[in-house]
Amino acid sequence: MKKEIIEKKVLQVVGKVISLEVKKNSNIWPPLCCGFVHQPKRPIMNKGK
Repeated sequence: MKKEIIEKKVLQVVGKVISLEVKKNSNIWPPLCCGFVHQPKRPIMNKGK
């Protein structure tokens, strides 16, 4: 009986923590990017100098 109550409380706390993490990570701006969609401009190499 007591073990079931403790398990229920633990699941509620874990559920709250997970929902807070999802909210925190879903509102990230700028959004995460793989990097292959838009490559940053590379510096111009001055060959011959």
